[in-house]
Amino acid sequence: MKKKLLIIILLVILGLITVYPVFAQFVDREPQAILPSIRMKGMGGAVVGAVRDDDACFWNPAAYSWIVDGDRQFYINILEIGIRGSINDTSLINDTSDFIDKVDFDDLTTLRSEVDFINNIFKSRLGFGINGPLNSGFVWHLPYFDGRIGLGFKAFSMVDTLLKIRQEGFFPREDLLAVATKGAIAGGSYSFGDGKGSIGLNLKYLSRWRFIADEVTVIDIATFEDYLKNNGVLYTGYAIGVDLGAMYEVYKNLTVGMSILDVGGTNFHYKLEDDFVNSLEDFVAFNSGDDYQRAIPPTVNFGMGYFIPEIPHVPSWLLGDVILAADVQDLVSTRTNFFTRLHFGSEISVFPKVLRKWIGLPLRLRLGLNQGYFACGAGLTFLKVWNIDFAYWKDEIGLSPGQIPQTNIGLTSKFML
Repeated sequence: MKKKLLIIILLVILGLITVYPVFAQFVDREPQAILPSIRMKGMGGAVVGAVRDDDACFWNPAAYSWIVDGDRQFYINILEIGIRGSINDTSLINDTSDFIDKVDFDDLTTLRSEVDFINNIFKSRLGFGINGPLNSGFVWHLPYFDGRIGLGFKAFSMVDTLLKIRQEGFFPREDLLAVATKGAIAGGSYSFGDGKGSIGLNLKYLSRWRFIADEVTVIDIATFEDYLKNNGVLYTGYAIGVDLGAMYEVYKNLTVGMSILDVGGTNFHYKLEDDFVNSLEDFVAFNSGDDYQRAIPPTVNFGMGYFIPEIPHVPSWLLGDVILAADVQDLVSTRTNFFTRLHFGSEISVFPKVLRKWIGLPLRLRLGLNQGYFACGAGLTFLKVWNIDFAYWKDEIGLSPGQIPQTNIGLTSKFML
């Protein structure tokens, strides 16, 4: 027991030593290059100690050494694609319909009765994301070298757009940001202590496009092409980063995990794409500007995962295995409240034997708390090769819980072996 506790303490100290001295220098912070896992979002985002598939490439490379499913020691994600949407105020969806019904656009005085709705519009944030178009990867626990070596690889791409609306004068103004990321992550892990513990390392290459269009007005949207020609700015950049991870089975089926992502900071070197207009046949032109750098700051994440093969006194045909998980992510951050870094989740298989016998269709239900907000999801796997996941969750984009909640939904489809 003392040896296990010592290992955990050493991992925490290593994370603090690695991250804290360099954390404060990252003024221009770049968002993390992590493909959102819809499965884990349905579990409240808890992933560091419970991951057993190719999401380990993003969260904890030490998980490469852990068996994926029973006797299977590999997981291959052939093709994955998904969509995500977000809004910071869900009431705007219904309110917009009411607004259109009530307002006479030939008589703008009718707008006076809708002041509250207009004020909410000025504070709204709308987001849309795509996991893809192509994502693939694998995790393989090699049967060689006494089973001590694990490998992981992930090639991925994603697009995220954010539209922020604010008030300036009578007309609302919008700030548009679109970020497209593609990259490749490769790493390995080494297990020790009769397979009860492992350490892992990732190397990653990232490429990004950042398109920025500030202060878009309603009039600009009507002539969007002309606006982009005069105000749109496109930067492209690349970065090389390193991740570290560790996992240990403290008790039977109870694992703890820790990861240090973007060790030392992953620096993007951006440059203005003056010649991008040529590739779009003069559809848009971009202002001149200076090249610049932005960095993904290092983060320390700690998590636990508890795997229950079957629930006592419950028929195995009714409920199958259960996963319980808890994370503290971005452990040493000083920018946000501690409670916004907490993630709790669970997953349970329903009618496992019945569905597999008759239609080969495992059904998994998920519940969790993501930064204090309710999260839920479900997953279906057809004949062990086609998986569909859905999730509903909220993110806190403010500094403390309850400040600026953002509602999200997501859906992914993947083919796997």
